[in-house]
Amino acid sequence: TVLLGFRFENQKWQDEHGLGLSIIGIDRIEVLKGPSYLLYGTEAIGGVIKIVEENIPASGTKESDINGSLFSNTLGFSVNGGIKKNTGKKNWRIRIGADSHADYSDGKNDRVLNSRFESYNLKATLGYTHKRWINQNNFYSCFSRFGFIMKDNQGRKPVDGRFGRKLDGPYHAVLLNILSSENTLFLK
Repeated sequence: TVLLGFRFENQKWQDEHGLGLSIIGIDRIEVLKGPSYLLYGTEAIGGVIKIVEENIPASGTKESDINGSLFSNTLGFSVNGGIKKNTGKKNWRIRIGADSHADYSDGKNDRVLNSRFESYNLKATLGYTHKRWINQNNFYSCFSRFGFIMKDNQGRKPVDGRFGRKLDGPYHAVLLNILSSENTLFLK
């Protein structure tokens, strides 16, 4: 997985968890298979998941938006807002968001105890465009808490209601900070 130009390896402690990333500020996800994986090294032989950030607005424009999503399986929500501007020579963006999810249900409509999670995210970009040089500086900060999935009620207070979001069972907290700088130089 590639995020902001970096190899991203998160949450290798349990196979029930995904990458632990929020959808905010993501334009698309590309799956690279075949010979193109060679650009990412020998460990990418099975393919690469490339997470592509949202585009900067057209030159001389400013854009802002607020987004919200509801999730029926986890009774969760995701909300985020952002603003971005491009003056032609300089561009910037700021996006903040939060996610909150209760326990999800399996295919038999049974709750998977302690599968709840929450996340708080901040993304910022500052870029410059010169005649033959493009510079993009990105910052991504995320604080998340993920419950460890339990087969029964071991080590946890009595089971709360279906909408419960309090992490009173075992969980792990993840603080992720990424600072990257991408530079492109155009030669004659």
